[in-house]
Amino acid sequence: MLCGVVGVRSREHHIEKMRQAIEPSVDEFQVFYDEKRRGNWWNVSRAMSTMLGKAKAGEPVLITTDDVVTVPDWRERWEAIHSVAGTQFYALFSSTKRHYSEENQQRGFLSGIIKSGWYDQAMIFIDQPDFENKLKRWLFVDGGLNHPHISRRRILMPDGSFDKCDYAMEGYLVAHGIPWTLTTPSLFDCANLKSEIGNGRNTFRSPCYVGKPQTFESK
Repeated sequence: MLCGVVGVRSREHHIEKMRQAIEPSVDEFQVFYDEKRRGNWWNVSRAMSTMLGKAKAGEPVLITTDDVVTVPDWRERWEAIHSVAGTQFYALFSSTKRHYSEENQQRGFLSGIIKSGWYDQAMIFIDQPDFENKLKRWLFVDGGLNHPHISRRRILMPDGSFDKCDYAMEGYLVAHGIPWTLTTPSLFDCANLKSEIGNGRNTFRSPCYVGKPQTFESK
């Protein structure tokens, strides 16, 4: 498994904690720093293009943001889910409460077309070397920006920049009928860090994280 982390230098200390938690369970751990603050979309695209492109056939690729936590046995938990679910796309985090029904928690995952169920905090791709190019072609050539699932999300901003890349990815999967798997409980969560786009704390959380809230510790 390969791992790419998209981040900014101000989160370097936390990224090193992520490295300690994730690197022992992967074959390569690479950080993509947005040195010129070009934005999340640019950096996620860069990480996907690089890491998905270099992965071997059947090799999973984990892409995360720089503000997550996970548990020591996240890889083993994911492998157990993958052995049953067998999809090529995985979301290891969601902040949508309805995904975490008692039935889904007992099963450990939810597979299918899961609306509001794809987040860029922690994603796994298998055999998707051209996914980034396919996504952009769908959005900007094939009219994906107008697809009902994402048209209200304002992915194309008034200043010409792009936002909400995970909504765009979900839109692509929905439009093409491609199922994915959401881990329930979440195997990753957001840490209690200062927001990089405001003055407050990042309050984005999973309502059902497998570990101790906002830590790298198991329950």
